[in-house]
Amino acid sequence: MMLAFLRPNGSDEMARDVIDHCVSKIIFGLCSMVKLALRGTYVEGWPDTGGKNVRRYWLAENISSDGILKNLRKVQIKYFEGSDIELELVKYLLKNASILEKADIFVSLIKQTYEKEHISMKVHTFARASPCVEISVF
Repeated sequence: MMLAFLRPNGSDEMARDVIDHCVSKIIFGLCSMVKLALRGTYVEGWPDTGGKNVRRYWLAENISSDGILKNLRKVQIKYFEGSDIELELVKYLLKNASILEKADIFVSLIKQTYEKEHISMKVHTFARASPCVEISVF
């Protein structure tokens, strides 16, 4: 599954509708996904919307998890920046993927060593549905 978020010409309401549609496709696609590989999450939203519309989908406590991640075994995220919304996405995946075996997070090369360690410490505190998931932060 590959989705691109392109800002349409038009109103902010139209832009929010496009985001809603794309995020819905992502969530629906997760139902049958065994391996999820992201090259940067790009879910911050546009500055004029403040990210609020997209953010509501990724907050771990607000998304119904009924079977969405039932097949997910591996997650790989590259160019991870450690933003709040990226951390919420990782929190959601760990909290709801009950058979997850491996989660590899590759922090952006522009981050300093202490920032990588801080991200790693945060991620390792998140609740996990799978008791055997191996989390690596590079």
